[in-house]
Amino acid sequence: VSSVELTDTEIVLKPSEVKVVGVSIYPNIATNKKWTIIGGNPAVATVTTDVDNNKIIITAVDEIGEEDSTFISVRATDGSYKEANLTIKISEDDLNVDTPSNLTFDGKRLVWQDVLEAEGYSVNINGQDYSVYNKNYFEINLEEYAGQQVVAKVKAKGKSSSLDSAYTPEVNFLVLNRPTKIAYNDKTSTISWNSVEGAVSYSVNINNKIFNATQNSLVVSNFLNIDGSFEIKVKANGNANGTIVNSAYSDVLQLTRLASPKNFSITNGIARWDSVLGAKGYEVLYSYSQNGESKQSTQTILGTRFNLPFDVDAGTYFVRVRALGDGKNTISGDFGVEIFWTKLEKVKNLRVQNGVVVWDINSKATSYIITLQNVVTADDSLYTQTTDASVHSFAIENFPAGEYKVNVQVKGSDATIQSSLLDTPLSVTKLQTPQNLQAIKNEATCTVQWARVDGATSYLVKLVGNSTQQFY
Repeated sequence: VSSVELTDTEIVLKPSEVKVVGVSIYPNIATNKKWTIIGGNPAVATVTTDVDNNKIIITAVDEIGEEDSTFISVRATDGSYKEANLTIKISEDDLNVDTPSNLTFDGKRLVWQDVLEAEGYSVNINGQDYSVYNKNYFEINLEEYAGQQVVAKVKAKGKSSSLDSAYTPEVNFLVLNRPTKIAYNDKTSTISWNSVEGAVSYSVNINNKIFNATQNSLVVSNFLNIDGSFEIKVKANGNANGTIVNSAYSDVLQLTRLASPKNFSITNGIARWDSVLGAKGYEVLYSYSQNGESKQSTQTILGTRFNLPFDVDAGTYFVRVRALGDGKNTISGDFGVEIFWTKLEKVKNLRVQNGVVVWDINSKATSYIITLQNVVTADDSLYTQTTDASVHSFAIENFPAGEYKVNVQVKGSDATIQSSLLDTPLSVTKLQTPQNLQAIKNEATCTVQWARVDGATSYLVKLVGNSTQQFY
């Protein structure tokens, strides 16, 4: 045992009055904390002990005799001979009430041991007195004393001011300033605030759940991961020994986390979704491939539609969208459902067969777009035609003679992007119609002749009479 301490070192009792004095043995880890009473005078007061509960019960005699005081010692029994002394006096006079003991500050209130005879208490904070009745605590408005050193003490009030107790020993502590400029950064999902001088740490209150921060910011992505509204406030925390105490909470920051867009769909290569209340825009995330390299990109837009990229490799990709907040009071939502879209493959084996342009069937096609361009007149005679998926051929016999470039694109269902044009269109020549057709007769034969057609490798001659005959 290193020391013995009592809650009082001197008490004054009226006849028959009972007083309890507390005993403390230090250190707290001492293995033998027993103690005993030495001295005393039963003609002044009876002293009984409650060693298990560390209490001394002192009962004054009914009438004051020749002696009105005595002296006792409380001694540890571990062999250390450590002790504390208590003076006991008896008086008929009205006595000053006892001084409150164990004055502490718990971060919100000054608290002290109640005094039974007290009419009330006077709490002195930085020289200003406040009266307290029917309770043994006083709540301090931390905001009022923000940034100030507080010196507090308490005395018990007697029946008159002359019978008031002495003041308790003072408690001293610094009240931290409130954190200011609470802000949210949507890009980093971080709450930040101005640092407070003297703060050891910070407590962040999010919808009445407390999260600790060792610096003046906190990543809150895991705490704000549901749609809805949030109230956030921050206080600065003091040290463990109570010389620097927590601040009041900051002003409340109101945040709303946006919902994911609903009814997300693709029609004719355009992604669409419903608008989200409070959204300042939308971010589209999509995958694609170019020149064999897989990629992902994001694009920020203001509206509720997005044209899927056309100039990409054939393949199947995903697209997602989320609502964007203002980065201050609205939080961007999560990316919503993932839907897939397909860039269709280019048409294959485009060729001329039996005088008709044909190509291989594409199983994902719902139709084909044929483009015919006269080589000589270029764009001025661009012709486009859409055919049903069951038709994978195109005849140019009704077009004027000339050189043409033919290209075909595959068009699919809503969740597809039509194929790109072939890098090298099919070159086709529509021959001129033979001119100057003549029949030359003689006695035995009839010869049909016509002007030569450039580019022709043969001719088809059709004789129409009782029966139709064709010759090459």
